[in-house]
Amino acid sequence: SEEFVEAIVDAVVGTKTLLLLNFRPGYVAPWMQRSHYRQISLGPLQGAEASELLSGLLGDDSSLALLSRNIAERAQGNPFFMEELVNSLAERGDFEGQRGAYRLKAGIDAIPLPPTVQAVLSARIDRLAETSRQLLQIAAVVGREVPLAILQSVAGLPANDIAEALLQLRRAELLYELPPFSDGVHGFLHPLIQEVAYQSLLQGRRRELHGALARALAELFADRADEYAALVAFHLERAGDLLAAAQSHARAAMWIGAKDPNQAYRSWMKVRELAINQPRSEQVDWLRMAASGQIVNFGWREGLPAEEARLYFEEARELALAAGNMRANAMMHAGLGRLLAVRGSADDYVAKVTEGIELARQAGDPSLEVMLTAGLCHALRLSGRLTRALEVNIEATNRAHEVNKHHRTVLGFDIEPWLTALRGQLLIMLGHGDDARSYLDRVIQMDTEHINASDHMVPSISYIDLAWVEGDVRLAEQHAERATSIATRSGNPYLLTYAMAGRGLSLIVAGKYSAAVEELNSGLDFARRRKAGLEYEPRMLADLANAYRLKGDFVAAVRAADEAIEVSTTRHTRVAESFARILRAHILFASGALKEAEGELARAEKLIEETGATIYAQLARDLKADLQSYAAVPRQPADGPKLATVRRSNGAS
Repeated sequence: SEEFVEAIVDAVVGTKTLLLLNFRPGYVAPWMQRSHYRQISLGPLQGAEASELLSGLLGDDSSLALLSRNIAERAQGNPFFMEELVNSLAERGDFEGQRGAYRLKAGIDAIPLPPTVQAVLSARIDRLAETSRQLLQIAAVVGREVPLAILQSVAGLPANDIAEALLQLRRAELLYELPPFSDGVHGFLHPLIQEVAYQSLLQGRRRELHGALARALAELFADRADEYAALVAFHLERAGDLLAAAQSHARAAMWIGAKDPNQAYRSWMKVRELAINQPRSEQVDWLRMAASGQIVNFGWREGLPAEEARLYFEEARELALAAGNMRANAMMHAGLGRLLAVRGSADDYVAKVTEGIELARQAGDPSLEVMLTAGLCHALRLSGRLTRALEVNIEATNRAHEVNKHHRTVLGFDIEPWLTALRGQLLIMLGHGDDARSYLDRVIQMDTEHINASDHMVPSISYIDLAWVEGDVRLAEQHAERATSIATRSGNPYLLTYAMAGRGLSLIVAGKYSAAVEELNSGLDFARRRKAGLEYEPRMLADLANAYRLKGDFVAAVRAADEAIEVSTTRHTRVAESFARILRAHILFASGALKEAEGELARAEKLIEETGATIYAQLARDLKADLQSYAAVPRQPADGPKLATVRRSNGAS
């Protein structure tokens, strides 16, 4: 056909004929040099254009929405690729209906690479010179972006040969140079080109290249080994060196732990997955112990079920005891206790951390003892022993300098910001709001690059509590916005739960009770669905009861208060229970059930005395004053308090 096209090109010279031809990148012919030839490059379809094309191919059924986005992402605006991806799914039988009016039968795990696309791209790759083809295959193993230094290290070819091969690959529009061009970094023009080039490698050669790449990365980035450990681990695993991959994943997990707990959790899961099938040895047992222990340690943020956590705990504990590692055993007790507090008992959390502290003392490890003492402060706060929690906080803060770098890395957080934030929170709960501000502000002013996002969140949640006590709408809105910003940036479900709770309370402070009800219900639904931040569930239920009460919906308020009391008593979170009981007493009084209100208030006052949660004392005093005032006025037996005149106190007065 090339001779035929050339003849037509010659024939149109001197006529009023427009000859329109299309071809794929990389094609070159002599007639392109003629003066009347013009070439127009067609760029990829933009978002709206791609959506329009896919709508015509697939239809607009709601079941196709996610699939359509995935196809657009994979095709990267190439209309031929989009058409063929749709055709491959239709031929596989994933759709019902006709072309342009499809419905998805069921979920699709992966979109297959269409044979037509593979054939077109394979043909382009096969036409390359041997050196260019080899370099493209090495680049496919490296990734979407390919640094020149890595290519040179893995390929082992002279610099001139690599430069010439890269030039050919750019001309064939398979690779392109990324700015700044002086760095020599190349990228694949399309992700499917990388996929086809990677699949063209034989299995043995593929593993060989992954191994060479892991060695090259370790050598080139020796001064940043921790940062590149996860990438090295990926290539070691693809190379079949599973033990070395597990070790590298463990290194990555310890490096990222204090910055991104979610990623650390996933990395430890990977360590265990790789290590558990290796022959037993001291090294393998240590990896399994560390992985299972850290899965428990980080699992509370990720919604790890308590039953599953106990299995990891028992595995890690058994390995630690077999190795005589009392330090690891101590840390695992604290980790399990923290996780149990999410869905179980805060008292169990206190007991487990206390047990861990004793084990750390027996092991003669003051650094670990101080770390676990900080954990005990948190456990005591959750269980409602606020005065004791403050004492422990002061003790741990005074000994914070004894904590070594290893324990900070392993447990995934810096102790000082955490204790400072907890100090401020405790002071507010104990009724010392003015004293709390300096501690909260100290954490807010810390560099976000060097402290955990959770530590940065605590001051804002605490300030919203203070705003609720003081009736400061501006303060509540400011910190609800800050908490939302931190949670959104992190994408962490745990922090998102707390941010929604904070927004709900800020709306109560602003008097927007209907919006508060909606926000708190959304937050509870999210927390339960994602199993994240559930230790805050009793408090969110109590705030929800208060929002309903202030809105005047007493039936819903009682229901929420009863649920808050039930969850609080089950989990031994006494502070939230005291709040919920005060609210229930208010509602009973408003409903005319005076004796029941007095009994509920007495239970709440006892809890406030036991916990030290004077943050709620004013709300209790308001009700007591109302009860005494009502009792002092003679009235007929049928008379009861008028709902319209019941004080709408939220604790701010």
